Amino acid sequence: MVSTIRWLRRTLPFLALPVLTGCLDDGGSGATGPHAGEGVVSGVVKRVKTGAGVANVVVALMQDDRVVATSHTDAGGSFSFTALPEGLYVARLTGFELTGVSLLHTVFDPVEQEVTVSGEPRDLVFAAVGVIPARILGEVYCGGTPQEGASVRVVGAETNLSVITNSEGKYGANDLATGYYAVIPEVVGCEVSPAFHTLYVGPGQAGEADFSD
Repeated sequence: MVSTIRWLRRTLPFLALPVLTGCLDDGGSGATGPHAGEGVVSGVVKRVKTGAGVANVVVALMQDDRVVATSHTDAGGSFSFTALPEGLYVARLTGFELTGVSLLHTVFDPVEQEVTVSGEPRDLVFAAVGVIPARILGEVYCGGTPQEGASVRVVGAETNLSVITNSEGKYGANDLATGYYAVIPEVVGCEVSPAFHTLYVGPGQAGEADFSD
């Protein structure tokens, strides 16, 4: 009997350890349950044109709208997450300002991907696509004639500038950040309508805003 009690004293702590570990709060790592630590998610962020990796992109791994892990791409554009519990996750790219990539000339597609971790390694690919920056184009007419030298103000995102129409009455605001803009005729030479345009332009898009009397 004494030997049996001694054996139980030595053995029970080890038998209880997995049960206690599964119940502890690990501080938000998400590694709970019997399948914790089985999954691997890896991937790459690379340029479409050259195939070169994009370094220093922050990749956030989310579950139920909560960040459970973060990684960042290395010099080759690769990243990885290990020891993941099984479940549905969203891998989202962030931290673009750390990459040195011009967001006026580059769009990441997709920005996020769903991935199911079920014990087998999963690979993800994100593309960095070169684009022409957003721009706003338009024409100004007075009395049916192109109005040269008219001033048009473009306001929005990080932009507040005036552009002047050419001999054909055309103007253009180039290299714009993605966002919403107001386009307002300032000095035209006639009363034009509408009084202003509001529009949204995304990467590679050209918005149009014409004015006439």
